[in-house]
Amino acid sequence: MFRPAKIVVLPVFVLSFASTLYAASQRQPRIHQIDSATIANKSELRIENDVTTTTTHHINPLKNAVWRVDGWVTGSELYKAYLDPSESCQDPYPFSVTEINMPMYFTGPTVIYVSVDVEDAFYSAPYCPWPDSVLAISSDYAIPIAKAGLYDIWVPLDQAVVVNGPFFAGFFIGNAVDSSTGVGVLAGNDPSALCRSYNIWDEQIGFIDLLNNPLWSFPGELVIRAGGYPGGGDRPTPPEPKVTILSPCDGQQVLREANIWAHESSGTDIIEYVSFEYGVSGEFIELGRDYNNVRPLPGSAENSDFSGGYNFQWNFSHLEEGTITLRVTACDTLGRCASDEISVYVEPTPPTPRIIAPANTGDFCSEVDILISCADEDLRGISLYHKKAVGDFSAGIQPLDQAHYGDVNGNPHDGNSVERGEFGNCYSGPVAVAMALGLWYNRGYISLIDTESKTATFDILVEELATRFLTRQKSGTSHEYLYRGLLDYGAGHDEPLTLERCCRPDYATLRIKLEEEQKAVLLATGETGADWLAVDGFSGWKQDDGSYLVSIANPATGKIEWCAVRDYGAGSQLKLAGVWHPVEALVSIGATDWHVNRQLIGTDTDQSDGWSFYWTPDDLETSTRHFIRAESIDNTGIKHHNTVVLNYDCSTFFIPGDYNGDGAASIIDLLYLSEFIMNDGPQPVGGALRADANGDSRSNITDLVFYINYLYGDAGSPAH
Repeated sequence: MFRPAKIVVLPVFVLSFASTLYAASQRQPRIHQIDSATIANKSELRIENDVTTTTTHHINPLKNAVWRVDGWVTGSELYKAYLDPSESCQDPYPFSVTEINMPMYFTGPTVIYVSVDVEDAFYSAPYCPWPDSVLAISSDYAIPIAKAGLYDIWVPLDQAVVVNGPFFAGFFIGNAVDSSTGVGVLAGNDPSALCRSYNIWDEQIGFIDLLNNPLWSFPGELVIRAGGYPGGGDRPTPPEPKVTILSPCDGQQVLREANIWAHESSGTDIIEYVSFEYGVSGEFIELGRDYNNVRPLPGSAENSDFSGGYNFQWNFSHLEEGTITLRVTACDTLGRCASDEISVYVEPTPPTPRIIAPANTGDFCSEVDILISCADEDLRGISLYHKKAVGDFSAGIQPLDQAHYGDVNGNPHDGNSVERGEFGNCYSGPVAVAMALGLWYNRGYISLIDTESKTATFDILVEELATRFLTRQKSGTSHEYLYRGLLDYGAGHDEPLTLERCCRPDYATLRIKLEEEQKAVLLATGETGADWLAVDGFSGWKQDDGSYLVSIANPATGKIEWCAVRDYGAGSQLKLAGVWHPVEALVSIGATDWHVNRQLIGTDTDQSDGWSFYWTPDDLETSTRHFIRAESIDNTGIKHHNTVVLNYDCSTFFIPGDYNGDGAASIIDLLYLSEFIMNDGPQPVGGALRADANGDSRSNITDLVFYINYLYGDAGSPAH
């Protein structure tokens, strides 16, 4: 969970009356109507302190939010909201309040310092409560805001406080806020909700009712929420820990290093740490501990490393090759622990080939020397394969619209606009996975969708996946829950899935996974209207701006859409609706017995002169794409591979018109070209396609005429 710096400073108001008037004059409020997509794509910042808290009920649900009020927040101020637990749950009293929430919208990065409190409600007049004595107050916390967006900020009380009736929840912003960041709060749509929302930024002025004041009145009640549990007294005992290793898989071969990824699924909020160990002959050695269980949705501010859940990056290059046991143990603050173990075969010096020339996504021409590096001294050999890419490739994804799923009753959307968006706007995860499984269903893997010998509809499939991913409870699908849910789903079918996940994939990885390896590919992006997308295909090659065209099945629109993708930093970005979004992660879904047809180029078993292949294809068309795959195997039978996608283009390798390869275009090349066209002589260096001097895609006497005119200055440069 997110754990910001703890300051432990109580809020103190020391502004003068003059500064109060100045602060009031700086407020230039603006209102914007918010939609369900904004709510669904919010980023949750839930601060975890050192005190055990349990939340089973939320008071004042976020769905009441209608307006975003920008320009009002200036900082160094306290907000109050009147909350009644009986409006949200039955038999609430006594009610233990554990945390306070205020959603805020930021148009840019910043840092805010916050604390929360709970106060009694005092009725100075009938039906008009007023904040009274403080019942509980939290420590102060520094919260970094990484980028623009709506943030659902939850701050815990230092100790739960028991109330026996309605109360006021307070949210204090302890630092001045730059108005240029456009910090906004959310409001409802009931302007008659007086005496429920207050604001104070100076003790001399005191509290003002945000819906009834001389400065500017809000369009509805301020959105502040509280969390807790009914019953009072001691909190319910949280469930015992339950942990599962997501990756590697049991029995898997792991090469040189691995990210050990664990999922704690009990629902407890008092996990203290997760320990990672490896064991040989019954003796275990601890690798490290993870105290931070961030489970962000795609696009969340906490998602900077795109990890999610508990994980540990393990380099085992110092170990001996062989089978070992991995153990992951989750322990809570009550001293209760639970473990999961798997066996893996570790290979510290794996036969991992790497194609170093030509470079991935680079150009190549005929008579290309393919160079491969591999550090394994126990290597038996490397085989090289070729597979031509399709100019306009489509995997055949059937697009689905997330708005047609997840209504309030868990039924398919029936067209009733009242139901639309209740859960559908956060259903991109299960909808994207359903599209991917539909792709495999169309390839003949019917058991991936069938249930009890009957073909399930997509309506049933999406809801089952949403249940496995906890989509409704989490208002979206995190990386961790999607991956764990897919593992569980695949285990329950006759044709188990093969899953892979990589963070920050580049364009080549997208294309190789989908087109060359023929897997279904999902992307986590965030902030696009749909956190999860399914990739359908590719068109052409690099555009003038360096980007590529990719088609995606977008759950937010229910359509196949063409958009640009570009390599950016250590990964890539996808452009949707004119905005570039980072591709956080790729999840590929394969089938265990699926076979991909590739053409063998050759095999090298002699590493004395390095690993290389001299390939002289004579039937490749210019400006076409090709996959080159190197597969290695060592003497113990361990295999690995590396694939690159290349563009066939000889124009960057030869001087136009230089057909004999002497570095210049001259009358000698005219004779060379004439022999090829008229007398079936040797083809130009670089391939027969280079004989098309005038660029009309044919090689004939008109190319000779063009070349003569070129030599005498009456025509432009040859096409190749």
